Amino acid sequence: MLFGINSLAGAISSPLSIWGWVQGHSEFGPRALGNRSILADPRLLENRDRVNHLVKKREGYRPFAPAVLVEDAHEYFKLPSNKSHFPFMNYVVEVREDKRHLIKAVTHVDGTARIQTVSRQTNERFWDLIHAFKVLTEIPIVLNTHSIITLSRLLIHYLTRSHVF
Repeated sequence: MLFGINSLAGAISSPLSIWGWVQGHSEFGPRALGNRSILADPRLLENRDRVNHLVKKREGYRPFAPAVLVEDAHEYFKLPSNKSHFPFMNYVVEVREDKRHLIKAVTHVDGTARIQTVSRQTNERFWDLIHAFKVLTEIPIVLNTHSIITLSRLLIHYLTRSHVF
């Protein structure tokens, strides 16, 4: 099933919904950067547990990264004064205390998050998806993770169920 950006944003905002996102260039390495991602709503703590259990097959306490619109990152995270772009999920920052209850699935137990900022200039389609999610939910963030093996299984399952070869 193929979705438009707005439809997928709506689907991601559905309770306990997990989606595979494949677009643009392939990715290599330990991080999902918006081209090969598994996405979920960051607002529900249950989504962290669900993705850990069903998709990642790992301990339930392990956190996921928030992919956030670069222009909104400062509202949710305490960013250093000299840096506002974090495109590779390799910096841990503190989630603002008044926002933690809004993004439970991507806030670690110590109140931090390993953020990825998404700019329209570097990944327009992924930015469009997060922006559409923001329009629906008022949250400019999606839970973003990566698992080549799991994503491959999801695609094979979809193709098998759809009888498309």
